[in-house]
Amino acid sequence: MAGWTSSSRPGTRSTERLSTRRTPARLAMGDADRMAIEALRVFVRGIVREALAEAGAAAPRPEGFIGTAEAARRAGVKQETILAWIGKDLLPASRVEGAKGWKIRPADLEAVLGGQQTGSRPAASVADLAQERGRRLADSVKRRS
Repeated sequence: MAGWTSSSRPGTRSTERLSTRRTPARLAMGDADRMAIEALRVFVRGIVREALAEAGAAAPRPEGFIGTAEAARRAGVKQETILAWIGKDLLPASRVEGAKGWKIRPADLEAVLGGQQTGSRPAASVADLAQERGRRLADSVKRRS
């Protein structure tokens, strides 16, 4: 039984346990172990690189989209404002596979800014918001299936 001396068993009088501490001598690896670990690392890295390359080739590129920082710069507002507009469904945005953060079509930003009223909030009709929510829901269902 691991951890118990050969002369004792659990439940007997002599229950002196072997030390479970690892000493440096017990952790020392030989050259063969190091070579095997390095070979495994190289192998795994190769597999990961191949998988990432395949996923990158299959994933749609966010060409024609801009990020929230660029949208904020173009709109003359803070990035937090752009994120708030997205959160309130006032500005259409998508999460594009293979890209970080929200991606916005410049035409959508221009449409929102073109219809902007006074203040920093863009105007959006209820019909536009409902249509955008429907599009997002359909995109979400497509990604999950």
